[in-house]
Amino acid sequence: MSTLFQKDIETTETSEGVYKGQISDNWGVNGVPNGGYLMAVMANALLQQTERQAPVVFTANYLNRTSPGEVEIVNDVMVQSKQFDRRQVGLIQGDKERVRAMVTMMDKYDEVSETRYESEPPQVKPRGECQRMIPFPGYSLFGNVIGLMEPASFGWMKGDLGKNSEHRGWLRLKDEQPWDVESILLASDAFPPPVLASQGLVAWVPTIELTVQIRRIPTSRWLKCVFRSKYITGGLVEEDGEIWDEDGNLVAISRQLAQFRRGERNRVQEAGLKVVGKALDANRWWRNR
Repeated sequence: MSTLFQKDIETTETSEGVYKGQISDNWGVNGVPNGGYLMAVMANALLQQTERQAPVVFTANYLNRTSPGEVEIVNDVMVQSKQFDRRQVGLIQGDKERVRAMVTMMDKYDEVSETRYESEPPQVKPRGECQRMIPFPGYSLFGNVIGLMEPASFGWMKGDLGKNSEHRGWLRLKDEQPWDVESILLASDAFPPPVLASQGLVAWVPTIELTVQIRRIPTSRWLKCVFRSKYITGGLVEEDGEIWDEDGNLVAISRQLAQFRRGERNRVQEAGLKVVGKALDANRWWRNR
């Protein structure tokens, strides 16, 4: 039986290299489809077209805002070699291309070759000491992933800003679906922007470009995640992410470039903060189930 996520990323081939899909409103952030979710829809079409099933680099450029509704996905081969396929994928809605991605594919993820890490997996508090990202108006994504963040990562929701822009926590899919390529892409963009930890929620942070390097498929249902930002310059902010499984394997690393705008909060954000604030004040803690 398909999970909600699998149903919401399904695409159907209409002609060679061309697929149609339906963008769902189940994975929204501030009322807009999540960038990682859009990558997952594109990957679903791509994986149907190529025998190589291991995207190792997936770079998406967000050209125009996407809305829930029908989309067309077009895949083109750029170059092929003995080891790699390099492809470009376009997501089109209406008369505009909304997302353009460049993808490097391998046959499979190499889990046999020598592995060397120069830094250890990040330290994250146990899940029983973390708090769940609860769904609130306009943020349907948080109702369909189970995201647990360290208490320090929630300070900005109550106006208690930190010195550093960093979020640490855990993630799994609500339906307990095993992780795969598409869901890893979703995970890479499933936490709130870490810059909010130091700057607060004054406006959202729209993504310009997101690159995800997938190193392997996880062996555990929970993923350990850390996302950091260090520099705000010229209205831009970067976000670096690490995703690990519970066995200490590096699953993916990401780099995102986004706009940073100090606009006024909209009604969706204000309503959401009220919901979250009540939950935090009531000390509602969600533990691993």
